[in-house]
Amino acid sequence: MVKHILIVEDDPVDLKFIQDALSETIPEVEIGAARDGEEALERLESDNKPSIIILDLRMPRMDGHALLHKLKTHQELKRIPAIILSTADAETEIMRCYDEYANAYLVKPDNPAEYRRITKRIKEFWTEEAALVA
Repeated sequence: MVKHILIVEDDPVDLKFIQDALSETIPEVEIGAARDGEEALERLESDNKPSIIILDLRMPRMDGHALLHKLKTHQELKRIPAIILSTADAETEIMRCYDEYANAYLVKPDNPAEYRRITKRIKEFWTEEAALVA
């Protein structure tokens, strides 16, 4: 059961779009946010681990690739699904993320309606179909 989603995103507009879409689509889920990989790691040190992490790639301080590597090599964090949500749509970038054990790769939309469409798909798969470890 998905209880908490952590969004790691430095762009305030994109963050608002995804937060609003998630709140509308999955209102029962707590939504947290971090502006970069370093802040995300600080949040992940708490007892309230997210069920899913939605992760941008291009961020200051610690980018998404570095955070993904830390997540997927950490004994306690590696099982948390990491969904990449990035503007990069090059095949090499997508392959790199899957090589780094991303669980899904989504290209960022450019409007709120498309964010809602994506969050509905996230809800359908990750909250209704996939079996997640608590």
